[in-house]
Amino acid sequence: MITILPGESACYRCLLPKLPPQNVIQGCKEAGVTGTTVGITGVLQANEIIKFILGEGSLLSRKLLMIDLLNSSFKRIIVEKNPGCKLCGNNPTITSLINNQEFYSQK
Repeated sequence: MITILPGESACYRCLLPKLPPQNVIQGCKEAGVTGTTVGITGVLQANEIIKFILGEGSLLSRKLLMIDLLNSSFKRIIVEKNPGCKLCGNNPTITSLINNQEFYSQK
């Protein structure tokens, strides 16, 4: 998980510049995401909002928190904003949102 501050921190497109092939995208059930994973992630996201509103603590902006519940481990990776990002970079070319189905049918 990562806290995105528009205009300040990296966005999801900085992390994943290209969408994965359509046949690779899985739902939570197929990917093996358990309810506990969703619960813990939700609590951490709520905590980020509280810290942001209160202006307290260290946000996860510029950091990607990797959560491995199978091995009970957390790892933080520094993530910088990509100046060449097509969505939030210096010269963005993505200016509107589209449905994934629309994206894949354009290829």
